[in-house]
Amino acid sequence: MVDVIFDRTISPNENMVAPNTDDYFLATETAFKCIVNGLSYSNHTTETIKTVLDFGCAHGRVYRILTAGFPNAHHTACDLIADGAKFCAETFGGSWVKSYEDVL
Repeated sequence: MVDVIFDRTISPNENMVAPNTDDYFLATETAFKCIVNGLSYSNHTTETIKTVLDFGCAHGRVYRILTAGFPNAHHTACDLIADGAKFCAETFGGSWVKSYEDVL
C-alpha cells in the first residue's frame, strides 16, 4: 500500500496489536497515506519537512512510519505514556517528551 519500508518492532507494552499485526500495520500505512495526501495541498514533500511531532504517539503505531517516511526531519515522540514515547525514540530514532494531562 505504501512504498515506505519501516521498522516493525513492537513494544512489549503495546496494547493495540490484538487480534493481529496485519490490522496494526494497515493502520500504520493508512495514517501515513493520509498525512502524505494532506501534504499534497502544501508546498512540502516528505523530503522538505524538517520537524515532526507525534503528539499522542503511544507505543509508535504511526511514529514508526513517520521516522522512515520523513527522512530529513527531526522526530519527537510525545505521550502521557512515558515508556511508549521513550520506546519510540529509542527504537525508531528522534527524541521523546512526556506529556501531561494539564498542559497549561
